[in-house]
Amino acid sequence: MFIKPTKKSNKIFKQLPKVSVNDDSEINPLFAWHANYLPVDRKNLVFLTNDLSYVTIVLANVNADKQHHLQKEFHDALFQLCDDLFIPNENFEKYVKQGGKLEFLENGPVNRNAIGAMNNAIRTGGGDIYQDVTYQQELSMVLSKLLIKYPDNSRDTPDKKFAEALDKL
Repeated sequence: MFIKPTKKSNKIFKQLPKVSVNDDSEINPLFAWHANYLPVDRKNLVFLTNDLSYVTIVLANVNADKQHHLQKEFHDALFQLCDDLFIPNENFEKYVKQGGKLEFLENGPVNRNAIGAMNNAIRTGGGDIYQDVTYQQELSMVLSKLLIKYPDNSRDTPDKKFAEALDKL
Protein backbone atom coordinates (compact mmCIF):
# COMPACT_ATOMS: atom_id res chain seq x y z
CA MET A 1 0.00 0.00 0.00
CA PHE A 2 1.14 3.49 -0.73
CA ILE A 3 0.97 6.66 1.35
CA LYS A 4 1.13 9.93 -0.57
CA PRO A 5 1.56 12.58 2.14
CA THR A 6 1.24 16.30 1.67
CA LYS A 7 4.51 18.17 1.76
CA LYS A 8 3.93 19.35 5.34
CA SER A 9 3.23 15.80 6.56
CA ASN A 10 6.31 14.20 4.95
CA LYS A 11 8.11 14.28 8.31
CA ILE A 12 5.52 11.97 9.89
CA PHE A 13 6.01 9.29 7.24
CA LYS A 14 9.78 9.55 6.78
CA GLN A 15 10.30 6.20 8.57
CA LEU A 16 8.44 4.29 5.84
CA PRO A 17 10.35 2.75 2.93
CA LYS A 18 10.39 5.13 -0.03
CA VAL A 19 9.25 4.13 -3.50
CA SER A 20 8.92 5.96 -6.82
CA VAL A 21 6.76 5.11 -9.82
CA ASN A 22 7.29 5.96 -13.47
CA ASP A 23 3.66 5.77 -14.52
CA ASP A 24 0.51 6.67 -12.59
CA SER A 25 -1.19 3.55 -13.94
CA GLU A 26 1.15 1.44 -11.76
CA ILE A 27 -0.84 2.53 -8.70
CA ASN A 28 -4.21 0.99 -7.96
CA PRO A 29 -6.24 3.71 -6.18
CA LEU A 30 -7.70 1.11 -3.82
CA PHE A 31 -4.21 0.63 -2.36
CA ALA A 32 -3.24 4.32 -2.31
CA TRP A 33 -3.85 6.68 0.59
CA HIS A 34 -3.32 10.44 0.78
CA ALA A 35 -2.24 11.77 4.16
CA ASN A 36 -2.12 15.02 6.08
CA TYR A 37 -2.19 16.08 9.70
CA LEU A 38 -3.77 18.66 11.93
CA PRO A 39 -2.14 19.74 15.20
CA VAL A 40 -4.68 19.58 18.03
CA ASP A 41 -3.63 20.37 21.59
CA ARG A 42 0.04 19.96 20.60
CA LYS A 43 -0.66 16.47 19.25
CA ASN A 44 -0.71 15.42 15.62
CA LEU A 45 -4.05 14.21 14.34
CA VAL A 46 -3.24 12.26 11.15
CA PHE A 47 -5.87 11.85 8.42
CA LEU A 48 -5.41 9.05 5.87
CA THR A 49 -7.89 9.08 2.97
CA ASN A 50 -8.22 6.23 0.49
CA ASP A 51 -7.87 7.37 -3.14
CA LEU A 52 -10.69 5.20 -4.48
CA SER A 53 -13.40 5.36 -1.83
CA TYR A 54 -12.34 8.40 0.26
CA VAL A 55 -12.82 6.37 3.43
CA THR A 56 -10.80 8.11 6.16
CA ILE A 57 -8.74 6.74 9.02
CA VAL A 58 -7.85 9.16 11.80
CA LEU A 59 -4.87 8.52 14.07
CA ALA A 60 -4.05 10.67 17.11
CA ASN A 61 -0.83 11.26 19.04
CA VAL A 62 1.44 10.28 16.17
CA ASN A 63 4.67 11.40 17.78
CA ALA A 64 8.29 10.48 17.08
CA ASP A 65 7.93 7.16 18.91
CA LYS A 66 4.77 6.12 17.07
CA GLN A 67 6.28 7.05 13.71
CA HIS A 68 8.52 3.99 14.05
CA HIS A 69 5.40 1.83 14.50
CA LEU A 70 3.27 3.43 11.79
CA GLN A 71 2.92 0.15 9.86
CA LYS A 72 1.35 -1.54 12.86
CA GLU A 73 -0.75 1.48 13.87
CA PHE A 74 -2.17 1.74 10.34
CA HIS A 75 -2.80 -2.01 10.10
CA ASP A 76 -4.58 -2.05 13.47
CA ALA A 77 -6.68 1.01 12.57
CA LEU A 78 -7.57 -0.46 9.17
CA PHE A 79 -8.60 -3.73 10.82
CA GLN A 80 -10.76 -1.86 13.33
CA LEU A 81 -12.35 0.25 10.57
CA CYS A 82 -13.16 -2.84 8.51
CA ASP A 83 -14.62 -4.47 11.60
CA ASP A 84 -16.72 -1.36 12.30
CA LEU A 85 -17.94 -1.36 8.69
CA PHE A 86 -18.87 -5.09 8.93
CA ILE A 87 -16.41 -5.98 6.17
CA PRO A 88 -15.69 -9.71 6.36
CA ASN A 89 -12.26 -10.68 7.70
CA GLU A 90 -11.53 -12.61 4.50
CA ASN A 91 -11.87 -9.38 2.49
CA PHE A 92 -9.64 -7.52 4.94
CA GLU A 93 -6.99 -10.26 4.72
CA LYS A 94 -7.12 -10.21 0.90
CA TYR A 95 -6.77 -6.43 0.91
CA VAL A 96 -3.75 -6.47 3.23
CA LYS A 97 -2.13 -9.33 1.32
CA GLN A 98 -2.58 -7.70 -2.09
CA GLY A 99 -1.66 -4.23 -0.81
CA GLY A 100 1.48 -5.27 1.03
CA LYS A 101 3.31 -3.06 3.49
CA LEU A 102 2.98 0.70 3.66
CA GLU A 103 5.41 2.59 1.46
CA PHE A 104 6.07 6.31 1.16
CA LEU A 105 5.17 7.27 -2.42
CA GLU A 106 7.59 10.04 -3.39
CA ASN A 107 6.40 10.95 -6.86
CA GLY A 108 3.13 9.11 -7.37
CA PRO A 109 -0.17 10.33 -8.73
CA VAL A 110 -1.90 13.21 -7.02
CA ASN A 111 -5.61 12.54 -6.69
CA ARG A 112 -7.12 16.00 -6.28
CA ASN A 113 -10.52 14.52 -5.42
CA ALA A 114 -9.02 12.46 -2.59
CA ILE A 115 -7.13 15.53 -1.37
CA GLY A 116 -10.39 17.50 -1.39
CA ALA A 117 -12.16 14.75 0.58
CA MET A 118 -9.25 14.67 3.03
CA ASN A 119 -9.34 18.46 3.47
CA ASN A 120 -13.09 18.27 4.11
CA ALA A 121 -12.39 15.56 6.69
CA ILE A 122 -9.82 17.78 8.37
CA ARG A 123 -12.27 20.69 8.49
CA THR A 124 -14.94 18.37 9.92
CA GLY A 125 -12.57 16.58 12.31
CA GLY A 126 -10.79 17.77 15.38
CA GLY A 127 -13.81 17.54 17.67
CA ASP A 128 -13.78 14.93 20.42
CA ILE A 129 -10.30 13.46 20.40
CA TYR A 130 -9.48 10.61 22.74
CA GLN A 131 -5.90 11.29 23.79
CA ASP A 132 -5.25 7.84 25.24
CA VAL A 133 -5.86 5.89 22.01
CA THR A 134 -4.26 6.16 18.58
CA TYR A 135 -7.12 5.09 16.32
CA GLN A 136 -9.95 7.60 16.56
CA GLN A 137 -12.84 5.22 15.96
CA GLU A 138 -15.75 7.60 16.38
CA LEU A 139 -14.30 10.33 14.17
CA SER A 140 -13.23 7.84 11.48
CA MET A 141 -16.72 6.37 11.39
CA VAL A 142 -18.41 9.78 11.13
CA LEU A 143 -16.12 10.78 8.26
CA SER A 144 -16.66 7.45 6.50
CA LYS A 145 -20.42 7.89 6.48
CA LEU A 146 -20.57 11.36 4.91
CA LEU A 147 -22.32 11.49 1.55
CA ILE A 148 -19.80 12.28 -1.21
CA LYS A 149 -20.14 13.05 -4.89
CA TYR A 150 -17.57 10.97 -6.79
CA PRO A 151 -15.84 11.90 -10.09
CA ASP A 152 -18.28 9.67 -12.02
CA ASN A 153 -21.13 11.86 -10.64
CA SER A 154 -22.41 9.06 -8.40
CA ARG A 155 -23.28 9.85 -4.79
CA ASP A 156 -22.48 7.40 -2.05
CA THR A 157 -20.80 7.09 1.31
CA PRO A 158 -17.10 6.14 1.49
CA ASP A 159 -17.79 3.15 3.74
CA LYS A 160 -20.09 1.54 1.14
CA LYS A 161 -17.71 2.29 -1.72
CA PHE A 162 -14.78 0.80 0.23
CA ALA A 163 -16.77 -2.33 1.16
CA GLU A 164 -17.85 -2.80 -2.48
CA ALA A 165 -14.25 -2.49 -3.67
CA LEU A 166 -13.06 -5.07 -1.14
CA ASP A 167 -15.85 -7.44 -2.18
CA LYS A 168 -14.45 -7.40 -5.72
CA LEU A 169 -10.97 -8.49 -4.67
